[in-house]
Amino acid sequence: NRAEFSAILQGLFSTPEIVELTLETVAPGQRTLQADMLLLPMKNDQGEISRILGCLVANGAPSNPPHRFSITSHKVTRIVASDFQPKRTRTAGFAEAARRFTAKPARREAASHLTLVVSDD
Repeated sequence: NRAEFSAILQGLFSTPEIVELTLETVAPGQRTLQADMLLLPMKNDQGEISRILGCLVANGAPSNPPHRFSITSHKVTRIVASDFQPKRTRTAGFAEAARRFTAKPARREAASHLTLVVSDD
């Protein structure tokens, strides 16, 4: 199923779509193992689909590897979204206006919490 899987991946990279695959493997002398695969497109900083986030879940305990899965069915869900920017209701910055900083001479506290230790050795 490599050609079919390749075509599915090409579609996922060219159009944003979610792909769900149902897989199955049958090894001689072993039981059938079924699995589900989910493939999600991911955009890069330029807005292009350049990566895929995927997950494979096998139903049951796997037998001796390696496993060669075949695609029994697949479902494609097209993602329809626009790249809109939500309207900002606030301006960027702090909530309050900044107060002007004025340097005041520091008052000496009666009991200081810090002690300066000097060693002239």
